[in-house]
Formats: sequence, structure tokens, C-alpha cells
Amino acid sequence: MSYHIEQRLDELFSPKNSGGMRVFLFAKFYEEMLREYFEQSGYQVLPGKPRIFWSKISVPSNALSDNHRRLINKLKTLRESRSHCTPDGLFLCGRDYFVWEAKNWVQELYPSPFADRVWDFAWLLAKQADYNGRSYDLSGFIISWWERENGMDEALAEVRRCVYPLHVELVITKDVLRECIEAQYDWYLSLMDRKRENINQFFDVLLGR
Repeated sequence: MSYHIEQRLDELFSPKNSGGMRVFLFAKFYEEMLREYFEQSGYQVLPGKPRIFWSKISVPSNALSDNHRRLINKLKTLRESRSHCTPDGLFLCGRDYFVWEAKNWVQELYPSPFADRVWDFAWLLAKQADYNGRSYDLSGFIISWWERENGMDEALAEVRRCVYPLHVELVITKDVLRECIEAQYDWYLSLMDRKRENINQFFDVLLGR
């Protein structure tokens, strides 16, 4: 069952099968789907988005690796050119706050592997996030990525060493989709029905119905 679902997802988003349009369509609501999934998984998903101000991030004095140095250099560059970034969400679990960033590119259409791209995420060096006029100490980060890749586990382990004691969690969106399809969660079916109805109305108008 799981393999069959994954195969169908690969075919659905393949560039050979007009996957580019489908990826664009999915991009319009995958964050909504993931937010609901996290809510159902025990996180409180706060409304709106936080900000991370580059000037509030302390620049590490020592690099633990070449990749860590790349992350530090990225932070230095951003401190000179921009004031802040706006991650996709702020989650609360118990008393712990987590910044969420969703990067759900299908790799055939965006060939930048996690093991390379993650070292551009200078916000991983943050200890605080600003939300609704207040600063909150962070316990870690949650990154959503489309699918598992070669070198991903090694890169994640290195990232965790570089930002310790903060935690970094990686959630694979394709795995979430597969779970939702298999489990047929009520909230997921309701969301898909709403999106399908919206799309059907769009094409009905274009077809003059």
C-alpha cells in the first residue's frame, strides 16, 4: 500500500506528466495541510508568522566545520543586507517554542539537495524569534522537506551538532501525505474536498458551465 501510494505521488508530480503545474497547485495549500497535521500531532500552531532579526543573532566565534563556517558567513552577509526573515510558522509544544520552515520543492523541478541547501539557512543560528511584538526563546526548529535524499541524514546530524543545544527536526512532506492517504483522516479528507471544489469551480467558469 505505502509503495503504491509513493509511486502514484511520484507520477503525479513528475515533470513528464505536467507535474510542474501540479507542484504549483500543491504549493498553494500544502502549508495549510501541514499546519493541520502538526496541530493533530500535539503542536499548537500559532496564527501568523514570526520574524527572526539578523542583528539579534550572535555570530559564533568558532566554526565547528566547513559547513558551519558557511552558515556563519551566510549570517554575516544577511546582517549587512537585510533586517530579518519571516519563517513559515511558530509552534508551541508544552512550554517550548519551535520555528517552522517549509521547503517542499520537488527535486526534479528544484535540483538543490537538502545536504547543500540547509547551509544557507542562517536562521538556524537564532536563539529567539519575535512574534506579535514579543521575543520568545527557541527550543528548536522544524524543517519540512519534500522527500528523503541521499546525504540527508548525515547533513541533519551535522546541523544538530552546530546548533546544539537547540533541536532540529526534519519532517518529510511526502511521508505526511502517504500517512494521510492511508489513514484517511477526517480533517485531511475535508481539506482535500474543499480544495477540489475550489478547483472545480475555477474550471467550470473557464468552461462556461
